[in-house]
Amino acid sequence: MIILNESSEVRLWRVVPLMLLLAATGCSTSSRKADARDPAYADLTGTYALFQADNPAQGPIGHMRISSQQGRKFSVGIAEPTGNPKVDWEGRGVIDGDKGYYDWDFPDGKKGRTTISIDSKGQLRGQVRGTKINWDYIGRREEGAIRLP
Repeated sequence: MIILNESSEVRLWRVVPLMLLLAATGCSTSSRKADARDPAYADLTGTYALFQADNPAQGPIGHMRISSQQGRKFSVGIAEPTGNPKVDWEGRGVIDGDKGYYDWDFPDGKKGRTTISIDSKGQLRGQVRGTKINWDYIGRREEGAIRLP
């Protein structure tokens, strides 16, 4: 049981609206929670325009999205699924320093692995190798260059 005197009641009426405002905006009166991302690994999340490595002036030939990164592990796939099993794809990968890979598959059965590295411009360099697919790309993140930890 809480017993309030007149001055406590006045203070309570000042604190409650502030607490409601903080709760509504997602803020907390306690210490801030740590970011879910591990600062030991490069943050790869974002949407990438993909250019053929041997002819980037041609313009982007596709887009991919890296999402759900937890530490060194991440999910990757076509940026905008089309419903076409010959075009849509998804995969899972890992990053360690400036190098990594992701294994991918298409609903039509194609599978493979893409090895990646982060270049000095903060772009992804990918070597795609798999079922009837063999090409190299430069991935430029729309949200800006990748920064190494």
